[in-house]
Amino acid sequence: METNYTQLIAPGLLDSQLKLHLLLLFCRHPRLTATAAALSERLRESPWAIEDALEGLASAGTLARVTDHGRIAYRLAPNDERRSLLECLAADYDDPLRRDRIYDLVRVADQERRFRAWVAAEERTAAEPGAPGAGRAHPAGYPG
Repeated sequence: METNYTQLIAPGLLDSQLKLHLLLLFCRHPRLTATAAALSERLRESPWAIEDALEGLASAGTLARVTDHGRIAYRLAPNDERRSLLECLAADYDDPLRRDRIYDLVRVADQERRFRAWVAAEERTAAEPGAPGAGRAHPAGYPG
């Protein structure tokens, strides 16, 4: 089963434990529609971290944004072709050994996302006129 859903665990898609927990929550409760504030209370996480994770999942097409009494709420995307992969992920998450493997994959995806963000920031800094290292081909410490 694992090879089916590992494509979901990637930078920009499922790349943090918080995104994993949110996605599993929505997968286990497919009719759930909730705001970031409600999920923050339920999961005891920072509302800003929840909002960022929800936005990332919505941008990736896994969750859908809906308006609920003037507030933005989230739910599983209705026609997401990855629904069966999410169900496999949820089933494997229930097995302690497979859960550890899932966490390992998410940790690697998180590290890759952070590295890409660092490289992009370094490239922006290097491209600024008059900035130290302007015009260099690679960020400091990155072999080129």
